[in-house]
Amino acid sequence: MKLIFSSEDCIIGLIFGVLLVSMSEKWFKIPYTKTLLMILIPILAIVIFLDIASEITDLGRHFLFISISILHSIFDLVLGVAFYSVFFKFSLPYISMITPYLSNLNFLYYLGLFEIISHIVWLALTPFNN
Repeated sequence: MKLIFSSEDCIIGLIFGVLLVSMSEKWFKIPYTKTLLMILIPILAIVIFLDIASEITDLGRHFLFISISILHSIFDLVLGVAFYSVFFKFSLPYISMITPYLSNLNFLYYLGLFEIISHIVWLALTPFNN
């Protein structure tokens, strides 16, 4: 149930993390980061839904591994919705509680590092997913 290959969610998640680090402007700055995030988040959401559907249909693997993967995907999805609520200035219950943190540059930096490291770990585990 993936679009092209099994690790596309990890690649898009890595790009998402790099854009978050870029928004913090700690190491580097990518021009038009906000616009790139606005384009990337819907793509990430589609891939996340496909990843969750794929995980649910493939229950033959270890339950803890599948659970952690689904929780990580849901975290990415909530993060994407939170960024959209900041970009388009709308409020959603529970999501609005985390949006003030998304303007903190240090928080963005560590959130971006978390996204990069976690998706690298998932990429490293890809050969063991079958």
